Amino acid sequence: MIRKASFSKAKSFVSLAVFVAALASMVCFWAFGWLQLPQEQYEGENYAEAIGEAGFEFRWADRADHPGLGCEKYDSCTFIEVTRLNPCNTQILVSIKLVHENDVLVDRDLVRYESNPKDGMYLIEIGTTKTSDFEYYEITDVTCAGEDRVGQAML
Repeated sequence: MIRKASFSKAKSFVSLAVFVAALASMVCFWAFGWLQLPQEQYEGENYAEAIGEAGFEFRWADRADHPGLGCEKYDSCTFIEVTRLNPCNTQILVSIKLVHENDVLVDRDLVRYESNPKDGMYLIEIGTTKTSDFEYYEITDVTCAGEDRVGQAML
């Protein structure tokens, strides 16, 4: 009987050790899963996000980073910073939505920008002449004029 009791204690110890190890690994996966942010892109609330299929990323420009920044083409505007590994040698086309309160689409427009990157970044003025009756802009796509779109079949 002593052997049977010893075997039972050993079995309980192994079960407890397996449970503790499983629990510890789950805690580690959970903790490290939350810590792995894309830190090369994260810059506070205004981080660069991928847009479209042409390899561009954009973020809303902070006027504090660009002293003297003002609207040149439009009466009212905002600016975005656009980056891409391969430079665009023609025009950059930015598709925008003009959105009213409660996320109601007012209109769409296309902003054309003559390509001249500074330090690998394009600072693009976003505005429209179509209407002034909207709350905010929404960037829906950024492409390079004259390039084939990735992922679309040519018929």
